[in-house]
Amino acid sequence: MIIELNATKLEELVVQAVSKAIDKKLRKPVHTIEEVCNMFGVTRRTLQYLRDTRKLGYIKEGKKILFRAEDLDAFFDKNYFEGGKK
Repeated sequence: MIIELNATKLEELVVQAVSKAIDKKLRKPVHTIEEVCNMFGVTRRTLQYLRDTRKLGYIKEGKKILFRAEDLDAFFDKNYFEGGKK
């Protein structure tokens, strides 16, 4: 199997891969309720609903609720819909 890539496409793929790797390294592994609310513009009640219905995983450490970055990514990737014309 031979794949042809021009220089522009190759550069684009490399930039995407490097950006993704840097983003993962710089991100915190877990986030508090307040951080998630601020990041995604949702209310505490919305997060409570997502936890209660098991749509979003979380960690309970004593009374503290934490969300793993990878769980947030998975939830938003799963629930992402491309915009644009039908």
